Amino acid sequence: MKILDSDILIAILRGDKSAETIVDSLDEEGKAATTVINSYEILFGAKRSYKKEENLKETRRLLAKLNVLDMDVEASEISSSLHAQLLENGNMINLRDIFIASIILANGYNTIITRNIKDFSKIKELRIEKW
Repeated sequence: MKILDSDILIAILRGDKSAETIVDSLDEEGKAATTVINSYEILFGAKRSYKKEENLKETRRLLAKLNVLDMDVEASEISSSLHAQLLENGNMINLRDIFIASIILANGYNTIITRNIKDFSKIKELRIEKW
């Protein structure tokens, strides 16, 4: 299963055709998912937007189509290890990105579809597909 990062989810919500094409192919395979952190990020964006009610409705509709992976104790173990390792190596990234990566890995997956190559590439266990 491939996990969708917030940047592609936002692009889908904005009607970006290249993002929709990717998701359509994943939908056909039944393999589209995201994390609870990505869910938070796009819901927060919708709640801060100019067209709040309309954007919340569309965001919730999109999230309902996806398998949303939760953060659990195993993901906490992985995220604390990743956080410590990144700090030790001087490669710190946004904490939410660490949580996203740990949720993906804790659920037995390793691929994220994103344009955030700069940060996610610092997590060697993660495979990145740029959209």
